[in-house]
Amino acid sequence: PEGDDIEISIDTSSRKKDLRGQVYLSIRAMSEGAIFASTSARIDVSTYRVMPVLMQPVLRGEQITNDHIEERRVDVTDVRGMEALDKAQIVGLVAKRNLPVDSLLSVRDFEMPILIERGSMNRIVINNGGVNMKVSGARALQSGRKGDIIIFSNPLNDKETLHARVMKRGVAVIN
Repeated sequence: PEGDDIEISIDTSSRKKDLRGQVYLSIRAMSEGAIFASTSARIDVSTYRVMPVLMQPVLRGEQITNDHIEERRVDVTDVRGMEALDKAQIVGLVAKRNLPVDSLLSVRDFEMPILIERGSMNRIVINNGGVNMKVSGARALQSGRKGDIIIFSNPLNDKETLHARVMKRGVAVIN
């Protein structure tokens, strides 16, 4: 065709919201409303993003620190949405399994650290209206993470137990 009135359209039959991986394209060249050339092509689309990655191996049960992680540009073409997007989501958590160097970090790979160990002596803060009382020497009968409600021996009465919510290392609260 002659002239400057050439339109090229590229369409994909993909129903995916974001194009990544293998994508099939239909390419059409039109002039004056008529198609004068068409073809199809398969291309591989890669997506990259800055994400936290392990700089050193992490063992199951090990707590993650800033020294374990660096943020770097990585291929996330095959990532499906559970990966941690920044260091803040991971630092302070504990690995559920052994993790190798250069691993993309999924939130499913980590859990909150245990703050109260079974058998340890702890302080329980009791809040009842405007009255606050602290009880020391409560032995944990279960291990717990922040937010867990666990059972303690009552140091004031050996025949009773206390159920309290773990707040921080060695401290639980009854409201």
